[in-house]
Amino acid sequence: MGNESSHCLPGLDRYSAAKKAILLGRSASMEVERCPHRQSARATDNGEIARCGRLVELTGLADFDLCEVRRDACEFCCRSDAPADSGINTVIASLLHKATGTILEQGGARGCDVDKASELHAWAEDNLECVFPKDEHTCNVDAYRRRVDACVHFGKKTGDRGATWQGIKTSEAVFECGYPERTETTERQCRLCRHWSDGEPVATLPLIQVVPPPQHRCGPQIHNWAVGITTSPRKEPTVDVCLDNLARAGWERPWLFVDEGTALADHQLCLPVTYRQHKVGAWPNFYLALQELLMRQPDADAYLLVQDDALFYDGENLRELLESSLWPDENVAVVSLYCPEPYTRRRSGWHRFGGKWVWGAQAFVFPNQAARQFVVDQDVVEHRWTGRLKHAQIDVVVGDWALRKQMNVYYPVPSLVQHIGQTSTLWPAGRVTGNRRASLFLGDLSSAPTSSPVPAEQCVPEGKVHNSVSLSKLAVVTSLFDSHRCHRWSDNYHRFMEGMRTHGMEVHTIEGVLHGECPGLPPGDHTTHLELDSILFQKERLLNVGIAGLPADVDAVGWFDADVLFHHDDLQEAILAALGRSPVVQPWQICEWLDADGHYVPWGDKRRWAESLSAKNWDRPPNRCITSPSFGHPGLAWTARRETIDSIDGLFDRHPIGSGDTMMAISFWGDWKARYLRKYNEPMRRAIFEWGKKAHERVRGNVGFVDAAVSHLWHGSRESRKYDERNREISRLGIDPAEHLELAPNGTWKWSASTPRAIIEYVADYFAGRREDGKPEA
Repeated sequence: MGNESSHCLPGLDRYSAAKKAILLGRSASMEVERCPHRQSARATDNGEIARCGRLVELTGLADFDLCEVRRDACEFCCRSDAPADSGINTVIASLLHKATGTILEQGGARGCDVDKASELHAWAEDNLECVFPKDEHTCNVDAYRRRVDACVHFGKKTGDRGATWQGIKTSEAVFECGYPERTETTERQCRLCRHWSDGEPVATLPLIQVVPPPQHRCGPQIHNWAVGITTSPRKEPTVDVCLDNLARAGWERPWLFVDEGTALADHQLCLPVTYRQHKVGAWPNFYLALQELLMRQPDADAYLLVQDDALFYDGENLRELLESSLWPDENVAVVSLYCPEPYTRRRSGWHRFGGKWVWGAQAFVFPNQAARQFVVDQDVVEHRWTGRLKHAQIDVVVGDWALRKQMNVYYPVPSLVQHIGQTSTLWPAGRVTGNRRASLFLGDLSSAPTSSPVPAEQCVPEGKVHNSVSLSKLAVVTSLFDSHRCHRWSDNYHRFMEGMRTHGMEVHTIEGVLHGECPGLPPGDHTTHLELDSILFQKERLLNVGIAGLPADVDAVGWFDADVLFHHDDLQEAILAALGRSPVVQPWQICEWLDADGHYVPWGDKRRWAESLSAKNWDRPPNRCITSPSFGHPGLAWTARRETIDSIDGLFDRHPIGSGDTMMAISFWGDWKARYLRKYNEPMRRAIFEWGKKAHERVRGNVGFVDAAVSHLWHGSRESRKYDERNREISRLGIDPAEHLELAPNGTWKWSASTPRAIIEYVADYFAGRREDGKPEA
């Protein structure tokens, strides 16, 4: 652990020049030619370029072209913090972000596949201070940096008085204060005052009405806090804003954990600090900080760890609210005071997270016992050695741990914290954008005057969300086509329906039944049987028939596979909230595969769990999204606004052997260069594009997800599905959807008279070979 001390500005001369440099945020520089990572420099027509050994080491690329950089980048890098072996500086992060983005567009490269490139891409972005687009999400850090003379209540100086602050005798100026409950103030008092205002005050609902305590608070009352802030140098410092803001929220003396030099305001230099002379990275600093807080304050009731770019709601004493609200249940892993945009709900209050938390570590609160369990967890500790991004991904490590331990993560809506990290102007081309922000931050919201009470739900206005609509009724459609009478399908369907009833879902089932066979399901109000003339993949065709027959008052539609179980407290509400922001939503975040006996496969087997494609792509610009199934799962369950489905003529259903979910995902994001499309012949690609261009015009990559976990019920081995082979083979046989598929009178597909016998036989043999009741894979 780094050296540590509690210090004050008046005594700064007691410290060495090295420590002063760390405390005041100074950094050294070196000549370009002395950089140990600079290799094979050479002159070109466009100036000098060199290979960056750090990029080669990080990516593992066998082709070095993507690791070549211009001299101006090298010069800026050398003027910045040197890229130590333990991490990367912002320049290397920018170069890595660009290189991995290219790799992802290419679908992987030798030495760096899609999975590795995506993790490195996210890590690089975490090490850049984001530039947010100049729209409603723009965040100006200076706007949060309080100027006392800008307060409408701040008056003229009336004199001086003696004061003792943090144990130091000094004097401070006294000023008139026009706030009704005060007559005088000082600059320090004004800076920490919750009534500071640079304009007319806006009446708001009390905090406890906006984010009311949970119905049943559990555990002992919180009195003793251990609070830490992790900080490292930024091109645009935010730690001074964070500290002042945190003090107004109720925590005046947090412990600082400084990863290399960082700049503090004069009045903040008296805070206790642990500094690390050599940068260790975000994750090690977070882990060491929590470990040290546990050792220093072993009896604390709550451990709050804050990142230095977090802005707390400070209109009231937030600490008092949390002391009356925590903990929401007996099995809390952590409470995030920050609610990023993807997790926003329509209903205000405390929400239990349904999936694996992966977005944002701005402000985590751990119960005492959970904090102790976290720091000794073997997988948590091993992340420093085994994680692909060993120095980052705090949120992912915490989310993994909570999910593995089957403990709960809670968060508030609206968010009580905003992410204010902003620019990293490395050199003219070194900028990156991101949207890791709270779309609903309490500090940005106002409500009607308190004399006209408004329900707490209405303090989260729909208009605050881009492209928002209000939806009220969701219906789910599922389809069954069991051409070989497999018991597994029937068992899975009944488990699926039991889960849907638990979530209060209205489900409409369309069962395709081969001519001459009996239905597998009994008739019912929401069950429809359709006779099939041909054996081919009917899933989306049956779903389209079901969607077309939904009641007129249904304005949100889901199409779910009948082999998934959802784990979420309020699934319908979460889906409708997500559809309020995005026209298409994949209503899950993480999936765990069950084996043939219904048991969870060990967590460490990465083949046995997956993240949804929409969750993986959420923070990417639409033109940089990846639709490869190896990057994220494109199926299991989808939802959309009904008006969206109607406008694109239903789901894409012109594929006789499957993979419709992937085709629709490619279309929603407009990923027309996807390598997956290369598996198909020209007639098949033409059919995909004819539907896809309409879908893309309506969706434009605005695809959301829900923070739910799902379990996938086993029905045969992955190998027996032949996902890659089936599409290549049917294309080789000459499939043409426009010529070979025709609609039967009941709206199902059948083979046309011109369909080659080889295609019909291949598809029939394919379905027979899936062996969904067969022996599971070893």
